[in-house]
Amino acid sequence: ALFALSLIPQLVAADDTPGDALAPACFSCHGPDGRSTGAIPALAGRSETELSDMLEGFADGSRAGTIMPRLVSGYTPEELAQLAAYFAKVTP
Repeated sequence: ALFALSLIPQLVAADDTPGDALAPACFSCHGPDGRSTGAIPALAGRSETELSDMLEGFADGSRAGTIMPRLVSGYTPEELAQLAAYFAKVTP
C-alpha cells in the first residue's frame, strides 16, 4: 500500500502534462525531446501555434508529407494540441 501511495505524485504530474505520455512516439524520428540534429526537422522550441498548424495540416491533408499524414491520423485533435504544447515548452 505504501508503494501505491508513493505513485500518486507521479500520476498527478502526468495529468498536468498529457503531452509527456504522447511525445516519446515522436522521438525516434525527431530526436530525443524533439531535438533532431539530422535531416528531419527539430520540434523543440517551435511555437505552439506553428506546431499546431503543421499537425493540423497533416491531419486535414492541406500539408504534404511522406509519413506524417499517416501518423497524425492516429491522434485526436486534443492529442495533437497536447503534442504541440509539449514540444513548444522544450528548450531547443
